[in-house]
Amino acid sequence: MEEKFISKALEANLAETRYKDIKIPPDYQSFIDLSKKYYGIHKRANDCIIEFQHPFSNKKFVAEELRSILLTDFWFYIALENADEALQTPVQLMQELLLSCDNPKLKVMIVRTLLEFIHTLSKDKKPHIELIEICLQTLIDGFKSDPRSFIMASKYIKRYLNQEADHPKLKEKILAFTKAVYIENIKFWQKSSDIEQWIEQEKDILKSEIDELRTQIGSKWFASLSEQIESINSWHELVEKIPDYDQVAECFANAVDTLKTFIEQFHFIFYLLQLDGMEAHQERLIWKLNKMLRQTIDELDKEQIRPFINSIFEFAEQLRAEHGSSILDMFLTVGKKVIELKKEGKIDLVSYYENKLIDFGFETPGMVYVNEDWQLSVNQN
Repeated sequence: MEEKFISKALEANLAETRYKDIKIPPDYQSFIDLSKKYYGIHKRANDCIIEFQHPFSNKKFVAEELRSILLTDFWFYIALENADEALQTPVQLMQELLLSCDNPKLKVMIVRTLLEFIHTLSKDKKPHIELIEICLQTLIDGFKSDPRSFIMASKYIKRYLNQEADHPKLKEKILAFTKAVYIENIKFWQKSSDIEQWIEQEKDILKSEIDELRTQIGSKWFASLSEQIESINSWHELVEKIPDYDQVAECFANAVDTLKTFIEQFHFIFYLLQLDGMEAHQERLIWKLNKMLRQTIDELDKEQIRPFINSIFEFAEQLRAEHGSSILDMFLTVGKKVIELKKEGKIDLVSYYENKLIDFGFETPGMVYVNEDWQLSVNQN
């Protein structure tokens, strides 16, 4: 087995030479110098901007440091005589990150940070309308560049723009921006889910009355939401009546309960797990799936059990990379049920199931090495 070579000397040398030729523009240097009497704040600003200037910068590090500058160090910068002018520098850096970053989760964090920063500014005793407008424009430009990240962050729009949503100079822009995000959110879910198509595909399995399912997450529901968005002229009414990204996902997750049989619920959860918008709910859905496996098998006829086991392995293959532990729990549940069926004399699928497990393959630990805490590091799956 190939050993992992870890050299502290090499790490130190790379760290020393990484920033050797980095040049900092005068305006960025001026921002860094503002905090030279405060070691922690100064170091954060310096490290952040140097990393930002690197041609292969670590954008996650930069975004996290900028978040700390705008929120954790807010007390320091807001007390400066030219506070708004000074804070435009990290906001500008955030804007450049937002427009250049290709990591959706990192973009969501950037959007959240800017929204939290607006909220923090709005609570300050002094007005900061110009700076807030810059932040809003940054968000609007970012939304035009990549709507998906903004709909994923829509709950933060609801949470952090409530104070400025009624400001005479800002309310129209905030309402228009929020409407645009919510419209895009509804379009995304309607296009990516298409529950009517799933109902048609699974019509041989569905025995429950599915009108409630259509009403809860079907095309008519989405059409109704779109009409409401267009007619609403109040920001507070908009965020109160129209579900954000996470709330729509919750509606889909709750729709499981509209189906009466376990086999229907199993297939519906499997459908949910394939939706892009349900990523944050996957672990919970897999847990729910595992919980109902035994009852689902009980509902099947003997000749249906083998194909059902095959479908479980096909399903598991799609999720093994990120949910290895949960998949193993499912295999354990099915294995126990298979043994139980044999003991009860209903059907003997033990050998078949063993072969399916072997064919599925095992996760090898890969490279094993001792880390700096003298612990073995391996692939946890």
